[in-house]
Order: sequence, then C-alpha cells, then structure tokens
Amino acid sequence: MSSRALIVALLCAAVAGGCAKAPPVPADVFFRLPDPRPVAGAQLTDAAIVVRALRADGLRSERALLYVDDAADVTLQQQHYHFWAESPPRLVQAQLIQYLRLAGASPMVIGGTDAPAELVVSGRLRRFERRLSGERAAVVEIELQLERDGHGLVLVRDYAAEVPAGEDFDSAIAAFAEALEKIFADFLADARESVR
Repeated sequence: MSSRALIVALLCAAVAGGCAKAPPVPADVFFRLPDPRPVAGAQLTDAAIVVRALRADGLRSERALLYVDDAADVTLQQQHYHFWAESPPRLVQAQLIQYLRLAGASPMVIGGTDAPAELVVSGRLRRFERRLSGERAAVVEIELQLERDGHGLVLVRDYAAEVPAGEDFDSAIAAFAEALEKIFADFLADARESVR
C-alpha cells in the first residue's frame, strides 16, 4: 500500500470513528415523598394553623438531591439527573401540612398565606441530604418555630433525625419520609406543651 493510500485509509478511519454515536444522556428522574402515615393526635386549636414554606440556604433551596460522601460530612454534592419534584422547603411544608391534618391538630391546616391565624408554623431547613459514607442514611435537620396569635413565639427548636437507607434511591426516599415523620411527631408533642 502506498503512503498516499495509507494516509487516505487512516483519514477515513478517523472520520468514521468520530462519527460513532455517543452514549445517550441519562434521563432526569424526579422524586416525591410518600404521604405521611396516619397518626394519633390531639387538637392544638379550634382555629386555623398556617404552615409557611421553610427557608433554606444555597443548595438546599434547589431541587437536586444532595449527598455527602466523606467521613467528616462536610462536602455537599448534587446528585446528577436525580431531583425532587419540588424544592425541599416546599416539599417539607406540604408534608408537614398533611401530617398536621392527619393528626387532627386543627380543623383547618393551610399553607402559603400571610393571613392572620391562631398558630403559625415557620422555620429553616438546615440539612436534607443522603449520607453515603459509613452507615448510609437520610439526614434531616430543621429549625421549627411556632407563633401564637397575641403571644408571639411560643416555641423555637432544632429537630434532627437520621434514618438508615440502602444504596437505592427508593429506600433513600422512604428514609427521608420516615425522618420527617419523626421530626414532626416531636414537634407536635412540643407544640401541645407550648399552647396549653
């Protein structure tokens, strides 16, 4: 084969190789939390309870699932192609509204309004991530506040829960839901003490 034919063959091979199909980009996956489980409860008030959207800083206000994968739990990363159906502050607000309704905390539990109410719940989402190093878990930490009309703040407390989770996303989502239910149960018990 002449050198000219060899060069042409190499060029053809390079062009053919460059036209090879790239692997498909993975599809985005969106997650919702399962509905809270029914709970036994007692009424906090005969009036409405308003649950405001939680505040969150930085990455926690975005929809990507977050994880930490270092022993010190300091390097927060976004999971590629895996997102919450809503931002975590809105997701947690909706879960808390459902939880308080199931617990019978009030005849009316609503969200997203500045209307006056007997009780107003607000707060800040501090942690909402998967821990992948060591024991895998869903890690949730929330500061919750309860304001009573005419009395100002009657409760301000940090709540935290870690629930073991497997490697798959389904078990992680179930662990997030369980962690929130634990936090909400503790908050509701504290709220009952605070509004007596």
